[in-house]
Amino acid sequence: VAVMYAGRVVERTSGTAIFDDPQHPYTLGLLGSIPKIEEERERLLAIEGSVPPPFDLPSGCRFNPRCVFVADECRTIDPPLRPLGVGHEAACLRAPVEELAA
Repeated sequence: VAVMYAGRVVERTSGTAIFDDPQHPYTLGLLGSIPKIEEERERLLAIEGSVPPPFDLPSGCRFNPRCVFVADECRTIDPPLRPLGVGHEAACLRAPVEELAA
């Protein structure tokens, strides 16, 4: 499974790992917006902000203006996909995100 944001792959792994161990903040946001049958909500959770237009991409990580885990280096460094485990890659300077999401 590959998760894309603003024209780039931001996470790549097996189908089950994407649900069990998401490592990019965008993937976490996507999974968090899936409605759950056992929870009643009037509105779905949403990722703040909008996808940037292709002619006006931000510097650094393309997701940084919307990221809840953003750090200063995210605004200047465009992270490549890097291995985080067997068959799991994410383009995030803050990954692994377990400690950040706690």
